[in-house]
Amino acid sequence: MTVISVIVGSTRQGRFSEKPAHWVLQHFKDRGGVDPRLLDLRDFPMPFFDQPVPPAMPDRPPYENEVVKKWTAEIARSDGFIFVTPEYNYGPAAVLKNALDWVYPEWNRKAVAFVSYGGAAGARGVQQLRETAIELQLAPIRSSVHIPAAVLWAHFQGGDVDAGLADLSGQYTTNRAAFHANSGGCPMAPFCYTNPYTSNRTHPWPDSRPRNTSDESIQLRRGRLMDHRRDARPRRRSRDSLTETWCPDHSAGIG
Repeated sequence: MTVISVIVGSTRQGRFSEKPAHWVLQHFKDRGGVDPRLLDLRDFPMPFFDQPVPPAMPDRPPYENEVVKKWTAEIARSDGFIFVTPEYNYGPAAVLKNALDWVYPEWNRKAVAFVSYGGAAGARGVQQLRETAIELQLAPIRSSVHIPAAVLWAHFQGGDVDAGLADLSGQYTTNRAAFHANSGGCPMAPFCYTNPYTSNRTHPWPDSRPRNTSDESIQLRRGRLMDHRRDARPRRRSRDSLTETWCPDHSAGIG
């Protein structure tokens, strides 16, 4: 059975992350056909990475730290991941980044999705995590779940967070119903879209209209894109005014 691990990416006192983590975990339990697991970084108090050899080094000896060994084994047994992450100062929590840095081959060629909260609903932290995930040879899926500030504020005020998550779940399920029906049993379906250029599935586009995904239609769209690129010209700002002008010669452009 496919093992999906939900990683709680915060360890601070009074944290919010465990609430959406359990919410995500329940989604997988309700779905069935998946073995969901909760990996709480509080249970893996790893030191900051300080080894002389990085985990990506071929034929390196195993790290001796027992907590790191336990963490690595959990990553190795997982087939996919959901990172539940806050955004701290335009990035993810340091404890989550450190947990990523301790492991390398066990991350490779596995899917990862993101649930975030905080400044800009955590979108900027997720953006940094996507880049890190790619470097670890993880496969980040396109869509993320960004929890609104009102739900986070309810947590700090002692309000009903579950109600906010339930409302988010209702909107989330409705908006992706068309995709779920055609997901082909993918365990990560609640957290991803499929590339319309490489799939014949029905997709939940914003206007809900079916798109033609035949080879001729794809070639036509690509041709239009290339025509647009050929027609484009580098733009520059005039020295005499701040109005933008088209520059017919690349060498005449102003940097």
